[in-house]
Amino acid sequence: MHVNGTYHASARLHRGMSKSTLVLSPGAIGEELVFLVLLTLKLLGKISVSWWIVTLPLWGPFALLFVIVAFLFLVALLMRLFTA
Repeated sequence: MHVNGTYHASARLHRGMSKSTLVLSPGAIGEELVFLVLLTLKLLGKISVSWWIVTLPLWGPFALLFVIVAFLFLVALLMRLFTA
């Protein structure tokens, strides 16, 4: 979706709204912005952090979701084993 000549991956139109009304997801834009800032600083040599930290805003939310789901699965499994 193009907004003022720039591309926003998280922009979307809602049903019943005019085509000039856009809703932007602030979480996705924030993560992309943090990644772009870290990437720019890393490429310019202004920061000396590892590349996995630079890319953390891209994969971090998925890793956190995986850990939460795995924890909940483990709790459910343990509850089933000990209540049977």
